[in-house]
Amino acid sequence: MQRLDELKALLSSPKRVVITTHHKPDADALGSSLGLAGYLQKKNHHVTVITPSDYPKFLDWMPGNETVIEYSEKTKNAVYQLVKDAEVIFCLDFNALSRIQDMAAMVHQSDATKVMIDHHLQPEDFAQFVYSDTTAAATA
Repeated sequence: MQRLDELKALLSSPKRVVITTHHKPDADALGSSLGLAGYLQKKNHHVTVITPSDYPKFLDWMPGNETVIEYSEKTKNAVYQLVKDAEVIFCLDFNALSRIQDMAAMVHQSDATKVMIDHHLQPEDFAQFVYSDTTAAATA
């Protein structure tokens, strides 16, 4: 990641953080999101994991799963407010905002610092901090 020291400085004090991942998250997407959330919470950040859709119930065993907010018609206003209030948005396991479908516009318009961590080819240029390793089998 370029400018890693800047990201470390940004995260040196507690922030309001949103972590999101791609539509119909798989184990890599959800696992990397929940793993990062746990780490950031231990560093005293206020963290919310938001998925842009539902995901397979066989992933419910993952620690932290009970706090995940699934974007839906029912939760869209709460999600909008969380994204609007976020100071940092981590975008995990996707390389283009279109992969978060209905959440794309709100993330794009957010004033939050965006951090993309991914392993897919040809990442879009939407984040201030990017770590993309196309040789990695997974984001986690």
